[in-house]
Amino acid sequence: MEQSDLHDMAQQLALKETLREMLAEHLRMRGLRFTPEREAIVDVIYFSPTLPQHFRVEDLNAEFASGRFHISLATLYNNMELLTDSGLLLRHSFGEQVCFERCYGRQPHAHAVCHHCGRIWDLKPDVNIQNLERVKVKGFRADIPDVCLYGLCSTCRAQKKRKQNKINHKSIAKK
Repeated sequence: MEQSDLHDMAQQLALKETLREMLAEHLRMRGLRFTPEREAIVDVIYFSPTLPQHFRVEDLNAEFASGRFHISLATLYNNMELLTDSGLLLRHSFGEQVCFERCYGRQPHAHAVCHHCGRIWDLKPDVNIQNLERVKVKGFRADIPDVCLYGLCSTCRAQKKRKQNKINHKSIAKK
């Protein structure tokens, strides 16, 4: 095993312990138990190479359905709010879809969402949304800056253009 692999493993173990401590403290403050299921959920969210960056509960359920550890869909749904409150997840509502994102150790960033296919992109951190926390609105205090740009991705634009061209050709042919 190479030195860099050992370093990566040590970092992953340190992160796992930090996440475990954060969750355990959050649960203690609420009088809840730290269960193997909750630990498994955090492990999959933070360490699965196949879970998308912006994932739905159904995506997380598919990770568990592959046989690692059986956790019901109801248990997953019940724990998403808990993990969001603990600071381990962000909950996003992108149009009609609700998804979650790992947030520990990540800087706030903006998103771009295709309103046709639902694909989501993280925008570079140089899109400054940090100042949004300082925006003053009477009776409101922002705690999570979140900016989302909606539009059409290049694939959906091309599909829309092809569809429009077909319609135009059909109407010309009928004349």
